Amino acid sequence: MGHQMYIQTADGQVASGTGNTFYFTHWATLALTVETMARFGMVTELPCPSVPEMSSYGLTVQDLEFPSRTLPDPEIVRRLTEFQSAYQTVLDTAEATPDGIPSYKLVNEVGFLVTTAEISAALASYEGHPDANNAERPGSDPTWRIWVAFLRHARTQGGFRAY
Repeated sequence: MGHQMYIQTADGQVASGTGNTFYFTHWATLALTVETMARFGMVTELPCPSVPEMSSYGLTVQDLEFPSRTLPDPEIVRRLTEFQSAYQTVLDTAEATPDGIPSYKLVNEVGFLVTTAEISAALASYEGHPDANNAERPGSDPTWRIWVAFLRHARTQGGFRAY
């Protein structure tokens, strides 16, 4: 079991090509990474927003299942589209002027967008910390160096999504 992070481009597509566009970590390693980020002032503790319920849109799980040879009811398609849009809006939510990356975005596996502004604020806190140079020196934890490199790259793209 683990967490996957995918860098996205400025237009919201999954980044491809060379470079570190993907980061995978075990759940226990992510917990240690978030703890380290907290020591550097890189994360914020905000309440996790609630995603909309399908029932609020008059939908059930059965509405997602229809035989491949039949066309779905247009009304169900309309409600599914509205639900998906509302759900995506929650996943894309960000503070206007972030102080770092909200920890809930890292530890929930639903695809929250970690924005370039959140990454920039987190890296500014990290790079301004007196122990930052020691954290990436040769012989230090390679997982941390790889994570910070991933953050720096994601900052130049469109952020990343955490699953």
